[in-house]
Order: sequence, then structure tokens, then C-alpha cells
Amino acid sequence: MYIYRTIIIALSLFFVMGMTPLAAEDRKGLQIKGWIGGWEPDYTRKGYETMFFYDGLNRLDLYAGYSYSDQVYYNRKKIYASGYYFYRPDSYLKLYLAQKDYDYPVDPSVQKPNPDSNSYDKVPAAELEVSHWFVKSLRGTLAYEYFKPSFFYDKDTTAENQKISAEVYYLLPVDFLKAKVIYANLRDPDPNTTEIKGRDNLKTSSGTATTTDIRYQTSSLLGGAVEFERDQWSAELKYLPNRDLDNSYKYSFLTGVGYELNPRLSTRLDYVYDKYSAISNFAGETAKVYRMSALYELNERVDLGVGYKHIHIPRGNENTGFLSLSYKTGLVF
Repeated sequence: MYIYRTIIIALSLFFVMGMTPLAAEDRKGLQIKGWIGGWEPDYTRKGYETMFFYDGLNRLDLYAGYSYSDQVYYNRKKIYASGYYFYRPDSYLKLYLAQKDYDYPVDPSVQKPNPDSNSYDKVPAAELEVSHWFVKSLRGTLAYEYFKPSFFYDKDTTAENQKISAEVYYLLPVDFLKAKVIYANLRDPDPNTTEIKGRDNLKTSSGTATTTDIRYQTSSLLGGAVEFERDQWSAELKYLPNRDLDNSYKYSFLTGVGYELNPRLSTRLDYVYDKYSAISNFAGETAKVYRMSALYELNERVDLGVGYKHIHIPRGNENTGFLSLSYKTGLVF
């Protein structure tokens, strides 16, 4: 409860400070953002995040933050930093660094096994991304991520995982429609052949493994999306097979509709539909997320967001709300 009281007090201070008008020359600089609750259109039941954003440098945007999230099947703490270098006004290079720490629920009715043998403990990660507009109607994005997780049941052993993702973004001849093609490829330990010390030995009929033996697999996805934007309306429909690249989901639909009531107030509805794969613990079942949110520009310094989310998963339902706040300090270093 202490962390929540602290964040609420901080948000209250931002509100008061935000009542001071922001001069035009101070709109760039340090910005502080905070979230409480399940703000993403995903399975986060509760959490919090604080992020610092700085755009006071020529062509360079900097981010840093800390977050905690309860995602039903696991809890995660994350500290991260990233930088965007805009070598052209519409194209950038991005470097992202993060340290993630995982823990798992103890309720066997939520997840079985709990957790599985291949679950991770600590995950340091680094990602390099480039996004480039080739012509007025075509953008390409390519990213490479390397992460070296230790295992929850064998903290002395690490894997070396690599992920490559790409996106082609095309503005259709109808100017209010845009299309995306999305591809991702992940090399990580195969849960069916990787043995973890002290866990079931997968290569014999009984017993436990005396050492960890990592056998890698490669998973991929090829999906797409269509975006609509016209007047005050915006919408997106995205289709992704195996979206987590761990073969737990067969396919997923992610949709969202936004409406700008006026220049200061906008609303959005999001819906996520996941179909579990045949090899999942919840084979053939579905999971859904319904999310409603509103974002209001209180003044030139402060943006305030509120929302509600309903999560439907096998074995039960969850309801959660959230609050977000962004404060432009006007400080330039």
C-alpha cells in the first residue's frame, strides 16, 4: 500500500504544479509520466509505472523508467532505458536496454504447472531498431533483440535468445487506410527437449535431470493489420498467429477504436481475442480483454487518463481500473 500512497501523492503534486501555464519555449524538455492499474490492453491485472522522457536534445529522445505488473500468470518488475536518434525527421535509430525480474503465482488453479520448467528468473535484454520511410507511402522497420535469461529453477544457467522482427507499413491509395505486414522470428529454448536441473528428465521415462541441457527451437509469426483514420475517428484491426512466439496462442485478434470528442478529450475502446493452441495448458479455450479509456488534456502541462478493463481468462474473470498522468516540467538540461 505504501507504493500506491506515494504515487497518489506524487500525482497530486503534479496536478497542482500543472496549473501553472507552460510557455511555448518550455514545451520541450523533461516530461514525467505515471500509470497505476492495468492500463495496457493486455492481461495486466494491476501494476504501476513511472517513466521519464526528455526531448531537449537535437534529434535525440531519451526514455527511462521502472514498472511492476501482475499479468495473471506471472509478476514482473522491469527497469529500462531507451534512446531514439532521428537521423531524418521521420526516420530513427533506437537502442533499448532493460532488466526484467519474474515471479510466479502460487495458485495451481490459475496455471499448471506453476511455473513450467522453462520459466525465467532474471532477463537482461538489449534491442536495436531502425525505422525508415523509403517513399512517402512506404515505411520499413527492422529490430534485433538479444536477451540472456536465467531459469527460475536453475538460476546459475542462462540461455542466449535472439529475436528478429520486421514491419512494412504502407499508405493505401485511399488516404484514410493504412496496411501493415508484421513478421517476427525467435530463437529460444525448446520446452519439449530442454532439461532443467532438478526437474523432470525429458529423455528418460522417469527421474529428474542432474544438469541443465538447453536445446533451442525457432518460432515465427507472419501477421498483418489495417488502420483507419478519418476526421475524429481512428481504428485498427490486427491479426497475429502465435503472437507471443511461445506456441501458447494459436492466433489473436487485437482491435481498437478511438474518437476525439474535441482537441483536448479523446476516448478509446480496445478488444483482444486470444485462441489457445492445442499444446497449451488451456488447449482450445479462449481469453479476452475489454478496455475503455479516456485521455484529457487538463492544461498545457498535464494530461490525465482514466479507464476500465475486464479480463476474461480460463478459470475466472478479472476487473481493474487505471489512472495515468503526464506532466511536462519545462526543464531543459
